[in-house]
Amino acid sequence: MRNFGDEMSPLAWSIASSSKAQWSPPSSADAIAIGSILHLALRDARRDLLVWGTGGRQDLTSAEKQRLDSWNILAVRGPRTAALLGSESVVTGDPGLFASELLSRPIRKKSGKKIYLPHFRAWSTNEGIDGIRSAKKLGFQVLTPAHSPKHIAEQIAESQYLAASSLHGLIFAHALGVPAMAVTPPGQEPDFKYRDHYESVGARLTFRSLDQVATALETASSLDSLPEVAYRAEISREAGVRREALAKALIEHGV
Repeated sequence: MRNFGDEMSPLAWSIASSSKAQWSPPSSADAIAIGSILHLALRDARRDLLVWGTGGRQDLTSAEKQRLDSWNILAVRGPRTAALLGSESVVTGDPGLFASELLSRPIRKKSGKKIYLPHFRAWSTNEGIDGIRSAKKLGFQVLTPAHSPKHIAEQIAESQYLAASSLHGLIFAHALGVPAMAVTPPGQEPDFKYRDHYESVGARLTFRSLDQVATALETASSLDSLPEVAYRAEISREAGVRREALAKALIEHGV
């Protein structure tokens, strides 16, 4: 299944720098951006790479750290990845935050629209398929990650609320100022990457099951009483700060 997060990398690059880019696997890439692919790139890359907003998943080995010494690290996804590199000064931010720049028309909210955007692996497991069926029964519109980044951004922007185990989806929501709840991800997905992003935009991460999300929405006295709604403006502002820093990093590099 295609994943809109992969397709967002060259779009974000072009938005931030006004230069064209196209997606390529790490083995033939000149740069890496969106995704928890730092370890994959260190394994597969055939040349030294430029790193722009990429995230890690786990600790780096001494050999991986040594190889990174010759790479051009412009930015990483969040403070946890920065700590893996031993750098507190590197720019942090996920380029998926440029999702706000994909909207070419005013978006009108649709009353009562709530979206569930599962991790792309959910579509290939029995547990994931059961979760998708459950989401539909609970009244969520299920959004597949196989859509284009622009379509995903438009759908999220017109919704009242997003529930997602897809980190890319949560990042899009933060960029667009849409309240979002993190749904417990598939077992093989580490908390690290979610916390890495959330800490970069000053958000609080609490994983919930779909049933817990539905209950929270049904029992809230108003949408504004939910914590994810209460601080969405602060997250949106910090997302803007991250976008500016990411763009500046590319421009100063001469891209």
